[in-house]
Amino acid sequence: MNDLDLDKVEFFVKIVLYKGCHVDAVVYYRRYMNIDFFLRWRWYFEYITARVKVAHPKEKVEMLGGRIDSLNPGEYIEKKRESLLRAKRGQLKKIENTPAMLDLFDIAINKKQDKIARIEDEIQRLESGEVIFYVPGDHLNRVHDFVKPL
Repeated sequence: MNDLDLDKVEFFVKIVLYKGCHVDAVVYYRRYMNIDFFLRWRWYFEYITARVKVAHPKEKVEMLGGRIDSLNPGEYIEKKRESLLRAKRGQLKKIENTPAMLDLFDIAINKKQDKIARIEDEIQRLESGEVIFYVPGDHLNRVHDFVKPL
């Protein structure tokens, strides 16, 4: 992709509220914006950030925004599914090749068989197209949870 072709580049805005060093909440998140929309509405995103700062003066509030070069949700799901399938198959092979400790009541063997059954079920679900993992959202607006209406 040519870096000068800004019509094909997407932008995002994310307003985050921190408690100490950790993210407490994502107040606002939006992506799939073109450069024109992002620049035209930047003042609004900064305004929301300022309102959240006034409402929560002791916490750190940060607005992140800019260019994002990422996959669309369909591409993300396929890439994640392929990655998870490869990892689950490797995990299954490792468990199958590791001998279980012998004990009086076969507890270790039963645990090993349960793990193998669980991983085989996850592999089957992934191969059938079921989404069993987190997919990030496209749009989140929780501003009214953090800022009182005027």
